[in-house]
Amino acid sequence: MTAPDSLPLHALAEDNLAAASPDLLRAMVKTFADALMSADGWRSPRWNRAVRRSAALIEPVWPQEEINGPFVQALPTAAFVLYAGPRSTDPESVPVEELIASLTPGIVGSGERSVEDVVRGGLLGLGHDLRDDSQLSVLFGKLIMSREPLAESVSEFEWTALDNRTGCSPMGESAKWAAYWFNVI
Repeated sequence: MTAPDSLPLHALAEDNLAAASPDLLRAMVKTFADALMSADGWRSPRWNRAVRRSAALIEPVWPQEEINGPFVQALPTAAFVLYAGPRSTDPESVPVEELIASLTPGIVGSGERSVEDVVRGGLLGLGHDLRDDSQLSVLFGKLIMSREPLAESVSEFEWTALDNRTGCSPMGESAKWAAYWFNVI
């Protein structure tokens, strides 16, 4: 018997996460939030409060049967929206309705500002240089990067819906996902 050339990691991860307990999924959200709060250069108490608030809102609606999709970036997206929001409002005290409105500020093509533009303006207002190589700038850059949908798979795996999105940024897609699910809670 010969060993397989590769392990189907996507299928293996999908099976394990589908069988995961809610406690494991909560621990995963907490681990991700802790990593966001402890990153070098992000030691701002406001950023930490924004991440904590985002994690508290996302944890109850985190999908238990899926391993990939817009929810993956919902935590940093919601944290950026809270962090870059009005300085007079503490991120932990923003009502869910206000957060939903901030996550969905305009409809694409309507001439209104997108969530990416709103967050960019807030970050610049806080004095961040989004052209530097700080972790905050790099993460923001990845979240706003838009790309064309992929036409075909180059491996044996099918592309996920997130990989095959239609020109929308991960921040835009995850903001829609979060706004929908925050309406549910």
